[in-house]
Parts: sequence; C-alpha cells; structure tokens
Amino acid sequence: MVQSGHIQMCVFWILLLQFAAVSSQTSSYFTVRVGDDVTLPCENVIKPQPSCGSTTWIYSTRKQSGTEELVNLGKIRESSTSDRLSLTADCSLLIERVTEQDAGLYSCRQFISGQQGSDHAVHLSVIHITEQTHTDKVTLTCSVFTYEGCRHTVEWLIQSTRNTEISQSTCSSSVSIDSDRKDESFTCEVTDNNNNKVLLCSSEPQTSCERQPSVDKTKTSTTLATTPSTQMTKNNKQMDENFNKTATSDPSTQSHCWWRLMVGSVGVAALISAVVVVNIWTRAKVRKSETDENKVCSDEEDAL
Repeated sequence: MVQSGHIQMCVFWILLLQFAAVSSQTSSYFTVRVGDDVTLPCENVIKPQPSCGSTTWIYSTRKQSGTEELVNLGKIRESSTSDRLSLTADCSLLIERVTEQDAGLYSCRQFISGQQGSDHAVHLSVIHITEQTHTDKVTLTCSVFTYEGCRHTVEWLIQSTRNTEISQSTCSSSVSIDSDRKDESFTCEVTDNNNNKVLLCSSEPQTSCERQPSVDKTKTSTTLATTPSTQMTKNNKQMDENFNKTATSDPSTQSHCWWRLMVGSVGVAALISAVVVVNIWTRAKVRKSETDENKVCSDEEDAL
C-alpha cells in the first residue's frame, strides 16, 4: 500500500511540474528575410504523436480581425499559402519562400482526447529591402514587418558618408546615395530587441541575412560610419522614443503582456494549491496509518 501511494505521488508531481512548465512558457521570436525558409517550432508538442494528429496551427496578423487555421489536427488546410506550408517530424511548421505578408503570430495548439490543451506562440517578423531609383539618386529602404508594435532596431552600416542621406522611422531605415554608387553593396543591421539577436542583411537581392552574436548594448555609435555623430545621436534618440511610444500605447502589446501575467499567476496559484492539497493529503494518510497501528496494538493487548 505504501509503495502504491509513493507511485501515485510521483505521477502527481510529474503532471504538476508539466503543467507549471507549460504555464510559464514564453513566446518564441523569429526574424527572417523575404524569400527565406523558416521553421517555427511547436515547443509544447505532445509526444509521441503520429502524423501530428493532435496539432493545430493558427495564424493571425494585426491587419485582419480574426484568425486563420493553417493546420487542423495534422492536416494542411487549403489557403493562399498552403502550397508553401508543411509539417516536420516534430510538428514544427515549415514556411517556404517567406513573404512580408507572412509576418504575424503563429500559435501551435495541442488537443488531448479531443479537449484543447496549451498553446505555444511564435512571433514571425520579416525583413524586406527595397530599391527606388530617382534621377541621380538611389534610395535603399530596409523595413521589418511585425505582428505587434515594433521591437526591432534597424540601421544602415555605411563605410563612406559621401553625399549620403539617412532617414529613420519606426522599424525602417532608408539611405539615399548617388546613382554612381548603385553597384556598391550596403548592409542593413537588424536587431531583435526581444532576444537581442542581430542580423546583417546585404542590399543585394535574393541573399539571406547573416546571423551575428547577440548585440552588446554598451557598444557606441563610433562603429557606424553612417552620419556625423550628432545626427546618429538624434536618430538613435528618435528610434528609442518611437519604440517606447509604441510599446506603451499599442493595445495589443499591453494585452499580450497582461495575458502572460495572468497565465503565469494561474500557474503559480495552481502550484501552491497543489502543494497545500498534497500536504493535507499526506498528513491525513499519516494520521490514518497511526490510528490503524494504535488499533492493532490495542486489539493485541486485549487478546493478551
């Protein structure tokens, strides 16, 4: 009986720890360039799961009011993007030839015995570099398309500032150069402030961005020869203001933060409640065992 009780306790704690781990999960963040392939992980996938029969992928963007079901219980749904979608062996979602319209929030949802389980959110941001030619000028624009308020830093790394004009806006940076420099290669640096990952993207089309070590936020602007230091300071200040303004005023961002806080609170509350219940159950078990032992001893004494 005691061994059976220990086994039940072990199973209970395993399930409890799994619930707490799921409740405290954070979202994943990915940034890729237009034309790249990307694999979005389903970190809450139930294993084993033949043919991903318990997995559903849901997609949503800020531009549309609802959501779109891309995968239903392991089956790709017919849609405008279905020819570019597939599932991997671990039920991750593979998107081929990414477009700027693919930027958004992807949720991997698990179903257990027909009942909805937990979700894992994956934020996909997409980098797009465009070129516009004017009479004697060429303008290169590096933009990042996201699901919610911009949390990326975008800037051009220019070796020569000769006749160069740089302008910054939220999640975008443009550089205007003389047309005789059109054949030069320029680099756009994109920093994802969600995870401090850095990508270096060439202005040349159909090239993938190079992943760099996580950004060191203590670096100075002296490494960037884009504009005079005073202009760089002004641009960086404006970018910080835009970022802070977006982060505080964007309702979807605030809603997402509140959602995380609520889920975390529920997980902690469930953990505390479970500990209390187990503690009470254990004490009651001990008392019952002691009572049974005392009763046996009493019966033996009466027999003597």
